[in-house]
Amino acid sequence: MNEKMNIEETLKNRRSYRNYTNQKVDLDIVKNAIISAQRSATSVNGQQISVVITEDQDKLNKMSDINWGQKTLKECSVLLTFVVDYNRSDEMVEDGKMIHQDDIESVIVGAVDAGLVAQSVELILQSKKIGTCMIGGIRQDMKKVSEVLGITGLAFPVFSMTVGYPKEFMNKEDDIRPRVNKDSFLFIDQYNEQKVRDGAQEYNLNLNKWWEKRGYTEYNTYKDSMNRFYSSYYLPNEFSELLEMGFLSKYEEKNRRN
Repeated sequence: MNEKMNIEETLKNRRSYRNYTNQKVDLDIVKNAIISAQRSATSVNGQQISVVITEDQDKLNKMSDINWGQKTLKECSVLLTFVVDYNRSDEMVEDGKMIHQDDIESVIVGAVDAGLVAQSVELILQSKKIGTCMIGGIRQDMKKVSEVLGITGLAFPVFSMTVGYPKEFMNKEDDIRPRVNKDSFLFIDQYNEQKVRDGAQEYNLNLNKWWEKRGYTEYNTYKDSMNRFYSSYYLPNEFSELLEMGFLSKYEEKNRRN
């Protein structure tokens, strides 16, 4: 379990792991990964991110219930929840002058910074052959998550990450779910929308072939997934919850009018 991969190898083999063994991950390994990831880039050095580690099984069960009963949250060794946290900034800004949380930029900056930290944590852990899976479904009830984890003030949970030793660690390129063609992802000097759109159609076919090669007769195509999530508001309460938690107030009146 002490084998390590280099950064590039880890990225090429990165995938989500949802099924774990009963072996517990040493908490010091997880803590050290988070502390190292704290060096990730952060907007204006605001460091508007905190991380909550959950070990308690009762809390893991509650987090699973919030996330549609997803069993990986119950069965993981620990759960990490990444918190967009402006309590530090609020402590530093002169009394009554903290307004950043009222603007959409606060949510964008917080989510970007959280993603940078989380990706760094994931790379460190997966380089040690420890499995992880990002969980965005906790945003369907951020208030309840905050109650479970004791998150208060100008802060909200943006996503979680399960951590555990996977039942099978995949490190062969053919085992990893493909991505869109690099020509529809990487551009030099000039973005090309048509290549992006053509690449999406090509990827839909390639992903189907990948599933079928593995013997799956029932699976979600790329088109199925995009329609499922993006043809409706699948987390419809986010805006109202953020308002209640002290964010985005400058948009409240406009929302009421509409």
